Amino acid sequence: ELILVLSRSLNLLTSVKGGLNLYFFLLMLILSFFAVLLSHFIIRKILTPLEELSGVASKLAEGKEARFSLIGPPEISNLARSLREMAENLQNTLKLLNQQRNNLKQLIDYLPAGVILIDSEGKILYLNKSTIDILDMAQGDYINKLFIGVIGLPKLIELYDELKERSEAESTIEVTNQNKRYLNCKAKRLEKGYLFLITDTTDQKQMEIARRNFIADASHEFQTPLTVIKAATEILTCNPGMEASEREKLLQKIAEQEDRLSRLVDDLLYLAKLESQQMTITKGERKTVDIVSMLKDLASEYKGYPQARYIEWKVDIPFSRAPIEASYDAIKKALGNIIDNAVKYTQQKFKDQKGGLICISLDENKNFWHVTVSDNGVGVPSNMTEDIFARFKRGSFETGYREKSAGYGLGLAIAKNIIEGHGGIIELKSPVNPTTFLVSLPKLRKKD
Repeated sequence: ELILVLSRSLNLLTSVKGGLNLYFFLLMLILSFFAVLLSHFIIRKILTPLEELSGVASKLAEGKEARFSLIGPPEISNLARSLREMAENLQNTLKLLNQQRNNLKQLIDYLPAGVILIDSEGKILYLNKSTIDILDMAQGDYINKLFIGVIGLPKLIELYDELKERSEAESTIEVTNQNKRYLNCKAKRLEKGYLFLITDTTDQKQMEIARRNFIADASHEFQTPLTVIKAATEILTCNPGMEASEREKLLQKIAEQEDRLSRLVDDLLYLAKLESQQMTITKGERKTVDIVSMLKDLASEYKGYPQARYIEWKVDIPFSRAPIEASYDAIKKALGNIIDNAVKYTQQKFKDQKGGLICISLDENKNFWHVTVSDNGVGVPSNMTEDIFARFKRGSFETGYREKSAGYGLGLAIAKNIIEGHGGIIELKSPVNPTTFLVSLPKLRKKD
């Protein structure tokens, strides 16, 4: 039997197979490369918006303004849209908070009270402008500085120490620098610090002192004539057989003191109405008043006073008329009070001797008539120049109560209210040698 053996070389197949494997490997390599590129592209497309979202979120967290991009897959763009809306709301809220904070800071800065906020370690967190003014501190930055090292008032530091044992504390501090001032300080302990509120109560304190002085002075002014009246009445009662001349003197004294009381009450009521603005001079009450004739009449009237019999007068009025629009009675009362003061305090100095001099002059500028009244009397003490127009203030404060010629200290207060009510100005130009008052009254406007 025959066996037929056929054979063929496999080199060709091997080479073909090797070629196919190479092509397949290259194809897989190329496909893998493109798959990697595609994956990278897809991942970058997904991650880039996320990175942008992360970056924008970081900026927002730092308080910076930023916007979310809406480019990307629908899921990412929807997320970005939601975050953008949230960011816009957040930014609007932050702007509103910043605006409110700035408004609050401006409000606190311009409060008429000092505000100091201190942390638990005693460092200043906030201090407004009023604090610097009220405490007379130098301008500078006090934030993060120790409270006890900055504040120079021991009483305020004592108040700070009290807060370590109490939740609240309050104290009135008297500060004496150039002028005496009174400060009301309130302090409160907070959860993580301390709050101080400082107000300047000098005006209120002065008003309280003035009120007490007014009551004391008014009581004294009423008591003096009442004492004289009571004494004279008792003498008359106990001596029914008194001589007619002596009785007449006592009755005359009672009448004088009664008249003094009446003038005091009238002046007090008049001044009270002026100061409360219950008494206003309307246009209808104002007439054309000639200052020249008024000053001449007043000078003639006061020259005839018994206290003025040894006083020399100089009246310098180089005008024939000086018209103003005013209430005749009110202006005459104001100018009369000034001249009356000149007579009283000149007589107080020279008594019944010659040497006293009162000068009345009239001058003008474009808009005002200027009335000057000066005298060489006792003058105004230096510590009273600012208060000379206050009630119950006298040019000679120390002797005013004892001198028979002394008034009540209401004349200049009334004069000031009347003159200012007419749009004028009254000034103490010189307190002594000579004591000089200047009254400026608006000229009568010419009708067109």
